[in-house]
Amino acid sequence: MSDVRMRPIERKQYFMETVSLEDIVTEDDPVRAIWAFVEKLDLTAYYNKIKSKVNEAGSPAYNPKVLLAMWIYAYSQGISSAREVEKLSQEMKTWRWLCGDQPINYHTLSDFRVGHKEELDELFTNSLGVLSAEGLITLERITQDGTKIRANAGIDTFRGEEKLRAHLKAAREQVESLSNPESEPATKRISKARARAVAERCQKLEQAVQEYEKLKQNKKQKENIRVSTTDPDSRVMKQSNGGYNPSYNAQIAVDTANKIIVGKHTTSNCEDTKELKPMIEGINEKLGKYPEQVITDGGYNTYPNIVMAAEKDIDLIAGERGNNNVSGQQYQKRGVTKEFESEAFKYDEDSHDMICPEGKTLKFDSKEELPGRTNFKYRAKAEDCNKCPSKHKCCPKTTKKGRSVIRKEYHKDIIEFQEKMQTEEAKLIYKKRGENAEFVNACIKEKFKLRQFCLRGIRKVDIEVTFAAFAYNIMRWFRLRWYPALG
Repeated sequence: MSDVRMRPIERKQYFMETVSLEDIVTEDDPVRAIWAFVEKLDLTAYYNKIKSKVNEAGSPAYNPKVLLAMWIYAYSQGISSAREVEKLSQEMKTWRWLCGDQPINYHTLSDFRVGHKEELDELFTNSLGVLSAEGLITLERITQDGTKIRANAGIDTFRGEEKLRAHLKAAREQVESLSNPESEPATKRISKARARAVAERCQKLEQAVQEYEKLKQNKKQKENIRVSTTDPDSRVMKQSNGGYNPSYNAQIAVDTANKIIVGKHTTSNCEDTKELKPMIEGINEKLGKYPEQVITDGGYNTYPNIVMAAEKDIDLIAGERGNNNVSGQQYQKRGVTKEFESEAFKYDEDSHDMICPEGKTLKFDSKEELPGRTNFKYRAKAEDCNKCPSKHKCCPKTTKKGRSVIRKEYHKDIIEFQEKMQTEEAKLIYKKRGENAEFVNACIKEKFKLRQFCLRGIRKVDIEVTFAAFAYNIMRWFRLRWYPALG
């Protein structure tokens, strides 16, 4: 090898080069699409909050357009840390181009993200108007689905009432001790940091106690209530893998024409049953009309939702609701055997009475109007039940009153919905749900890496969901409008 001649490698040499910031990013880079889209939006609400004015003392403010674009780009890249965004804005070409090669402190980035929720929500609405004007939103058919995203809290932070109040008492005592002038001396900076940390913990614990009281009013089994001391708004929810973790339920509505997110909100509610109406109302508020058709899974298939959709002239396509067999468990608890469940009692249309399997009559007792159905209650005479040879199978625990049963009459909207869902056309439409709603949820979790929130509290985690929805929609706009326009 000694006689081989090669070019030397010298990495310690110095050189100078002149590069235009505009030239370091290619014309078809997605970061340019994000900036182009943000420039279409009305940021007046952001500008109105800027305190720095011309001919007045103080440093000039960062342009909200830059900060907004940086966070949208960050979430599109699966980044939710303000420190990471600050680092990238100084090192990576696309980030340097986006921020105009101006270093931006992570405190500024963090404060901007959490300090403008109302403005961000309004801007998301504004962005839907832009997408609608470009023909990407039709509202002819939308799908809605919820996805559980882990909270920034550990399962071991959940406490019952006794421990919550004990921790709160200790935190308040610590606040008082720090304010004592005779307490352990420390530097001014350390003292402020300690006081701020203890005050924040005290505030979280106070919120946790309030959240516990709220849950206690709604839950029947009060002894099982637990609240997180670090993120009181979060709830332990079942995950897709069968495990349980502190989480939030992110609701996403997608227009199937171009897979654009047209609605989003975040809730602490584990179930989806009550999330359809607020989503539909939110879409109407943002876009000025209700969707023509909505596709959901069985979690939204409830009588109130069916009636609500019918009242708003929305064609609801929903999967079959799962059977948790609550009524079967109730029968078992009361000692009622299968042959004496309510379905075994027959309604006599002539007498308007119910007839039990032993031939005894149950007279009308009361009526209850519920969304989508009316419950008619019938009750047998106590003497008939007490003398009945099948009492031990039908109503073994009833002595002073006779057996009662409920007959349900479903409203027209419910009957029409159930008949529609038996048709082949409705079944074929329902099959399209997965490729839309579930596709978007998977994209947000897998591509944007939003499997766990960086922030805490339902207000702040909804900001993260909004940025993820923003990023997703702009990426769709990039593929469908901006990139093809480059030729």
